[in-house]
Amino acid sequence: MNVNVLLKNIEANRFEPDFQLFPIALSDHLGALPLFGANTGASLVEGWAGQTNSTLVPISTFDKTAGALVQGKSCLVLIDVEGAELGCLKGASSLLSANTKNVLLIEISVNEHQPSGIQINPNLVETFELMFSNDFKAFTVDAEFRQVELAEVVQIAETGMDSIGTHNFLFVKSDMSLDELGLPA
Repeated sequence: MNVNVLLKNIEANRFEPDFQLFPIALSDHLGALPLFGANTGASLVEGWAGQTNSTLVPISTFDKTAGALVQGKSCLVLIDVEGAELGCLKGASSLLSANTKNVLLIEISVNEHQPSGIQINPNLVETFELMFSNDFKAFTVDAEFRQVELAEVVQIAETGMDSIGTHNFLFVKSDMSLDELGLPA
């Protein structure tokens, strides 16, 4: 259903000449995995937002699917994969390690929609560590646009107290400023 809605929007907005659709889930390996739930709440994470029904879907990596399309280019990449961010990012090493000025807008749930019994995203620290180890810095995408440090993310994981207050993050290379993007510094 999501693919059909996306295709209708692409056609209505006349994006066809530069548009490519890859109707697959992105992860850190190739194969197939169950996709739990449906519509905007579908996730590769079992129990995400209380979802129990699943459908088997093909999976690939960003590198295998779109790596050649972004090679040597500075790109804006939106990642909204309902809890499966770490696997998606692990499969995008060419994008993360590129010497270009890639900007990633990533929805990373801190405590929302976690499977039953899980208070804080179990991949929260590792996800931010992966980004920081690839020379990115993180900012909240809210009215403050404040920088997020690893120490704060670790403290959230240890205490269960979300001090960030958003699940949207902007990752830019460490040598970039928000001014370059036209954002408040």
